[in-house]
Amino acid sequence: MFQTGDIEEVVDLVRIMPLAVVALVGKLFTINRLRNVIILVVIINLVCVYLIANGIASGVFDFLHARNLEESYGRHSGAFVNVATLGLFCLMAALFFINEFKNHGRVSDFFFLLATLFLMILSGSKTALLLIFAFFIYEVLITLGKLRLNALSMVMIALVPLVVIFAEEIQEQFYVIIKIITLFESGFDSASSVKGRFDIWSGYFSLFAKHPEMIIYGIPVSVAETISTTFDSDFIWVFVRFGVVGFVIWATFWIYCFARCGSQIASLGIIFISSFFAGLLVNFQLAIFSIIAIRYFMSVPRSG
Repeated sequence: MFQTGDIEEVVDLVRIMPLAVVALVGKLFTINRLRNVIILVVIINLVCVYLIANGIASGVFDFLHARNLEESYGRHSGAFVNVATLGLFCLMAALFFINEFKNHGRVSDFFFLLATLFLMILSGSKTALLLIFAFFIYEVLITLGKLRLNALSMVMIALVPLVVIFAEEIQEQFYVIIKIITLFESGFDSASSVKGRFDIWSGYFSLFAKHPEMIIYGIPVSVAETISTTFDSDFIWVFVRFGVVGFVIWATFWIYCFARCGSQIASLGIIFISSFFAGLLVNFQLAIFSIIAIRYFMSVPRSG
């Protein structure tokens, strides 16, 4: 705003407010309260998916969602604006329930973990599914490396033969799994969404070549919008809009988080990758929740 005098510049500053909100009232978010909120949101999304799948209140959801079910190729948004938001919420919720189940062994946590994974598959978010799959593999390897089985790893190992036996049926029911397999077989160039994302990012960096004086404090909204109105990455968004100064502050925040997270570094690492390749702060429906999730994994010890 100081560079252009345009009031629209304030919009991106507002997106940073979740950091301040959590810093001010973060102590009010106890683990039990966070758990109750996540469970409530999961239930709401399950209800929304049921209503959408059965064509109930379709006018309301067509207004709420960026794309309807047909335009999103059968991918569900639930109570969120788009499919990516539902996928990323489910990713963070799944990490939460995994940790809670390992620490307390509550059957309800395992049930809501399964419900969260179901919603994640329905969202068709390749980023979320790939990251949660990588996290499960990590957990199994760590458990086997320590020659110690916990309840979660035993369930995961028991599910492997079932997944192999019913692989074809699972692929037929969930088209996104076929898309992920295609990624491994043909590379990321086969995914138009991934290629489009990198094209937009390269376009933003080309603006710095044309306006090198903006690299310190960032590119104004009016100039950035000549490339796109989306970023799909907190890191790209911060660097483009706030330049080197903003990027250094954002990087310092993550360094501080990793330094304080202790043994929960894997969970925090998943959120970090999500922030880079999908964007959490740039998503107004996830911003506050994602910062609270980061705080959770910085303060909760690993089970065992």
